[in-house]
Amino acid sequence: FLPKPKGLPAAAWGIGLTAELIAPSGATVSARQNATLHVYPFYLGIKRLWKREETPKGNILRFGWAAVSPAGKEVAPGEKVSCELHRHEYIYTLRERSHGFVREWAERWVPVAKGEVPNSTTGARGTFTVPAPRAGSYRLTITGRDNVSASTRFWYSAGDTEFARPASPT
Repeated sequence: FLPKPKGLPAAAWGIGLTAELIAPSGATVSARQNATLHVYPFYLGIKRLWKREETPKGNILRFGWAAVSPAGKEVAPGEKVSCELHRHEYIYTLRERSHGFVREWAERWVPVAKGEVPNSTTGARGTFTVPAPRAGSYRLTITGRDNVSASTRFWYSAGDTEFARPASPT
């Protein structure tokens, strides 16, 4: 789900370097060294700031964010970080077949809200809110410069039966 720049991974690369030499005596000597190659200047993180069993007040979802350098220190992204919220929807079509009616399921991610994460040009962390029109399954993605992204999927509910599906379409 994360957008990736062409030719770059979603995160750091692990590299293994191996060297083999044959000594004048005929013995083989080898060594291996592992390294991590960070292709991005920072990584973004998202945290949900409400308890799973609670319903957010007024359907306003609150999140925390942080930008961290490959060395593990907080850094300011230096430019805008944007956010985008999508709702996960399941849709079915009832089709008549020779053996009766059949449901054909499809799913889609519907854009709900997007905007700029506050204080993202100068701060290394912060909080922001996103309005969600109703309870359901969502995906939030924040994206910074160089397409550095973080994404999280979550569910929030506003009652036991709000999204119950009928067992039969009739």
